[in-house]
Amino acid sequence: MKITFRFSIIYLYLFISVISYGHDLPWLTAPYLQNVKPNGITIMWEIKEKKDIYINYSTDQTLKKSKQARSNDSKHDSYIYKVELIDLKPGTTYYYRMSHDSMHSYIRTFRTAPLSPQPFSFGVWSDSQGHNRGAYNIDIHEPTKSMMKHMADSGVNIALTSGDLAENGGNYQDVRNYFLDRIAKYLGQSVPFFPAWGNHEPNRQDIIRKFADTPAKNRTGMDP
Repeated sequence: MKITFRFSIIYLYLFISVISYGHDLPWLTAPYLQNVKPNGITIMWEIKEKKDIYINYSTDQTLKKSKQARSNDSKHDSYIYKVELIDLKPGTTYYYRMSHDSMHSYIRTFRTAPLSPQPFSFGVWSDSQGHNRGAYNIDIHEPTKSMMKHMADSGVNIALTSGDLAENGGNYQDVRNYFLDRIAKYLGQSVPFFPAWGNHEPNRQDIIRKFADTPAKNRTGMDP
């Protein structure tokens, strides 16, 4: 009986693991939304290896359109992926997923910006770098995580930040701790956000800027 019981537990664990892995890709940073426009949006994510990954998308769950993502070596044992979708319909909800060979991510959604003026809500924050310095020992990364969750749960259409999003925007681990694992994870997966850069990420070559897509890239004389 003991041998049978142990085998059953191991078998159940392996079965659950296969099902879970088959429903999503091995993200380091799960897909998050950037630079939404009436006719387009940018979606970014991070994984450990360089792969041919496609995004399948449409206005329904047929996901009949497809585009290959571009990858960029982070130089920190990971690859940053970006796909810019264009020629989309304004004010429209789209469904999408990422695909690599026979693996597919969960189906997610985004909504493009409206073309004509409409009521909307937005969130604003700044200086989310750093931690609480022991004021809340249960989780040193609070209350920033809860702030991001609150904005997302409140149903804001977009979010804006005036910068200082990591202690050192040129340090990958800082960007991981303060930007990717808090802002991108708890806000960006459902809400497109627009970052401006502060004195904690002042340089064009700072690693944090590789993880963002801003309208400044299309404006002469502006830093991306």
